[in-house]
Amino acid sequence: MPGELKELSRQIRLLTKRCKRQEAAERDRGSRVGQVRQRCAPDSLVCLLVYILSNYVVELAADFVLGKGWKNDRVHCTGCDDVIAAVEWGYIRTPLDVLLDLELEPLKLLSAAAVLAAAKYVLEHRLAAWVETQNRDHGVAPSRHLLVHHALTCVPNMVPREVRSRLLGQISGPARKQRKFLASFRRRWGARYGRLRAEDVVGVEERRRKATVFFQWMNEAWKQSPKAPLLVNMDETSMVRHPAGHWGTVMKSAQMKGRCAVDRATLGERRSCITLMASICPESALQEILPQVLLGNEHQLSVRTLRTLRPSLPNNLHIWREKSAWTNTGLIKRYLSLLARSLGNVVEKRTVLVLMDMNPSHLDYSLIAHARRLSLRLVLVPAKMTKWLQPADVALFNKLKKSFRAKWCEVKSTSPQGTVSQEQWLHLICSAVQEVLLGFCWRAVFASTGLLGSQEAISESLCQELGLDTPPQVPERSPTRSEAVVLFPARTKVEVLAWIHFCPKSKVPLCCPPPVSYYRGQAVRRLE
Repeated sequence: MPGELKELSRQIRLLTKRCKRQEAAERDRGSRVGQVRQRCAPDSLVCLLVYILSNYVVELAADFVLGKGWKNDRVHCTGCDDVIAAVEWGYIRTPLDVLLDLELEPLKLLSAAAVLAAAKYVLEHRLAAWVETQNRDHGVAPSRHLLVHHALTCVPNMVPREVRSRLLGQISGPARKQRKFLASFRRRWGARYGRLRAEDVVGVEERRRKATVFFQWMNEAWKQSPKAPLLVNMDETSMVRHPAGHWGTVMKSAQMKGRCAVDRATLGERRSCITLMASICPESALQEILPQVLLGNEHQLSVRTLRTLRPSLPNNLHIWREKSAWTNTGLIKRYLSLLARSLGNVVEKRTVLVLMDMNPSHLDYSLIAHARRLSLRLVLVPAKMTKWLQPADVALFNKLKKSFRAKWCEVKSTSPQGTVSQEQWLHLICSAVQEVLLGFCWRAVFASTGLLGSQEAISESLCQELGLDTPPQVPERSPTRSEAVVLFPARTKVEVLAWIHFCPKSKVPLCCPPPVSYYRGQAVRRLE
C-alpha cells in the first residue's frame, strides 16, 4: 500500500509538471504570434513619443506596444505586421499640432515620468540590439564599462534637458548604481552575466553540406557490408588528476578560524591528466567486451602502480604506460589490434565499422592497411562536426566526467587529509568507466545521430543545427571526390578516395587505387 501511494504521488507530480510545461509552451506560442496583452495602444501618445524618439523606427515602437523588454517573460515578443501597421496609421491620423508638441515639447502632453520611460525604453532597445550584435558578430561579451559607454551614445537626441539629466544619472553614476541599472536591464531583456565559449564556428550551410556527405559515406558503408554491420565509436578524452571548480556550500565564516578554506592541490596535480580511449557500440551485449584504454606517461604511471592495479582490473580495461599520454598513429594501430582481439569471432561474423574523429593521428594512410588486415573498416567523422555527429561527444563524455567528479568528491570528503592518492584516482576512473559505459544502452544515441544506415531517427536538435525541419534527404550513392574533400581538415594532406572507397582484404590487388593526396582542395598524385 505505501508503495502504491508513492507511485501515485510520483505520477501526480509528473502530470503537474507536464501541464505546467504545456501552459508555458502555449504562452510562448501566443507571444510569438503577437497574441499577448499589449502594453499600450498603438496610437497612444506614449507609443507615438517612442516612435519619434527612435528616429521613426516603427519596429522599435511595435516592440514597445507588445511589451518586449517590459517583463522578462516577453523578451521574445517581436513587432508583428498588424502592430506595425497600427503604429503607422496611428501616427498618420494624429493631428499635426500634437505631433509637433510631442517632438518639440513632450512635457506639455505627458508627465515627466512617461517621457522618461519612453526615452529609457529607446535607450535600452538600442543597447540590447548592440549587445546582440557584439555577441553574434564580434564574439564579445561587453563589460560594464563598455555597456555604460555605449548606453550614453544611445540616449535619444530629442529628449528634454531635465529628462536627459535624470536618464544620464541612472546610467553614469557610481559603480554601484551602474551595476543596479545593468542588472535590471539584463533581467528584462533576456540577458545574463557570463562569458562566451571560444570555439571554431561552423556555418549552417557548411554543417548541412558536411553532414549530408558524411551520411552518404556511412549509408554506403552499411550497404556495402557483406555481413551484418557492427559500428564501434572510439574517441579520446582527457581525465584530469585533480578536478577543480566544484560548486557547493561554502561557509562564510570558514576564513575566521585560523585555516584558509581552499581546495589544496599542487600545480602538478592540477595540470596532470591521462587519456581515456573509450569505445561504445549500439549493442549492449557486445559493449562489455569492447576495450577501454587508459594512456598515461611514465611520470604519472609508475611500474609499481601498474603491478598493483592490473590484477584488479576488469577484462575490458587496459592501462598503457608510454613516454607521452598523447595518442599517435602507432598507438591507434595498437588499439585496432586490441579491438580485433577483444571482439574475437565477432570479426568473422560481422562487418566491423570503426568510427573515429579526424585527429591527425587518425589520418595516416597506414591505418587503412592495418585495419584492412584486421578485417576492420574505418569511417571518420567530419572535421569540426564531432559535437553533433559523434556519439561519444554527444552523450558519453558528459555523463562519464560527471560520474567521475562525483566519485572523486566523495572519496576526497572521507579522506583524513582531504587527498586522493594516485591508486585511488585510477580506481575512480575505472569505476566511472564501468558504471557509465556498461550502464547505458547507446543505440538511441547512434540512431539520433543518423549512424545506423538511415537518417529517419535523427534527433530534432540535430535537425535544428543543420537548419532543417525534417531529416535530411541523402543521395543514395557514394560521395564523389569533390564532395568528400569537405569532410577533411583544411590544409591537410589526405588520401580522400582511399578512405571513402573501401577495398576488402581479398580484393586489394585488384581494386585498390593509387593513393591520392589533397592539399587545399588540389589533387596531388603520390609518387611511390
